[in-house]
Amino acid sequence: DYALFYNGPLCGASAPDHQHFQAGSKGIVPIEANWTTDYEPHLQRIFHGLYYLPNYPMPVFALYCHRDIDTIPFFKQFYQTLQSVEDTAEEPMMNLIGWQKSPKEQIILIIPRSKHRPDVYFGNNKEQMFISPGAIDVGGLLITINKEDFNRLTAHKAYSILQEVGITQKKAQSII
Repeated sequence: DYALFYNGPLCGASAPDHQHFQAGSKGIVPIEANWTTDYEPHLQRIFHGLYYLPNYPMPVFALYCHRDIDTIPFFKQFYQTLQSVEDTAEEPMMNLIGWQKSPKEQIILIIPRSKHRPDVYFGNNKEQMFISPGAIDVGGLLITINKEDFNRLTAHKAYSILQEVGITQKKAQSII
């Protein structure tokens, strides 16, 4: 009945001194709620259990975890590849969203990040918007902390923010 969320380092409301998962009701975050109709049909297989989603504002990878198959090595390989592409020994920037698809299958979305906050977060008084995307936001449910930002947020601006904090298509191809 729940979706799980994880914010990696500098990926939304992350806390640098600890790691934790959060849970929320399934069917609320758009990428999960619309998965089978809007996204799953467009997946491109990379290798067993790991897929790439090309039709989203930012590159998204999907790991299908089956109860009878150990997918930890696939995640570790992806994680190490992301570290290599980012040229870091630290945890790479990413958000995770996961949910139970069936009694034997879970889906974990891996959403690599290029930056913590969009430029509008640091803009001048008129242009500034306090949006610091975390897992829920990159899943399509952008959270604003005040009414003014909510009223100014358009679909175009939301799309632009997600593109800005995600990795580029070129970097996604390097990972693939």
